[in-house]
Amino acid sequence: MIPDTTQLKAHLIEEYQGVFTHQFINEFIETYVGLETSRDLFTQTAHLTGIQAGGHLLDVGSGYGSFVIACREQGVQAVGIDIAPFDLDYARQRWARDYGSPTADQVYMQMNAQSMNFPDASFDVVTAWNVLEHVPDYVQMLREVHRVLKPGGFFIGVAPNYLAFRQEAHYHVPWLPLMYRPLAVTYLRALGKNPAFFQNGIFYVTRLGVMRAMQRIGFTTARKTCAPGYSHVG
Repeated sequence: MIPDTTQLKAHLIEEYQGVFTHQFINEFIETYVGLETSRDLFTQTAHLTGIQAGGHLLDVGSGYGSFVIACREQGVQAVGIDIAPFDLDYARQRWARDYGSPTADQVYMQMNAQSMNFPDASFDVVTAWNVLEHVPDYVQMLREVHRVLKPGGFFIGVAPNYLAFRQEAHYHVPWLPLMYRPLAVTYLRALGKNPAFFQNGIFYVTRLGVMRAMQRIGFTTARKTCAPGYSHVG
């Protein structure tokens, strides 16, 4: 069930004016607030990692809270972190209304992924669904992920590969590989798009770059899946 999204939709229209179309906002809410997609992601995560009830999972960039809920439905002790106040407040209100225990601020925490307030070796699995491209220093985030994972733990990350010819994942317009950023700003303006989100919130990541960074940090394996972009397990 999708909770009331009137306030959320108004927020998204304001936040992503000139980026998302109204049609895409409706699709976005269905995907990232509804639980069906998150339940499917949990099934894939459990298949890849073997996590079961009682295991500990961290969802980085937990947004509106759906993936954490899908994990907890299966008995996994999942927590989410995010830096966006609106998203965090929405997830907490949702949890408090529909679940209540543990407390919402124990399940959803405001935290920077580049400097996490968790002890070493805290989690069996860490996930990051479409997060790496929004982190200014994703390599530092990967170092933190490696630190908080238990020995033998798994990291799964999905993000756009900006080294590929593809549609830009947020503006949904054709995009050149690693398009020169000043050129990209001019290009977006020419298409009637607002480039501010690109300038302030999108940082290029590539599959090759992430794999090399993970190898340097000490992740032991990287396994490509059928998920969009890339998925790394280590």
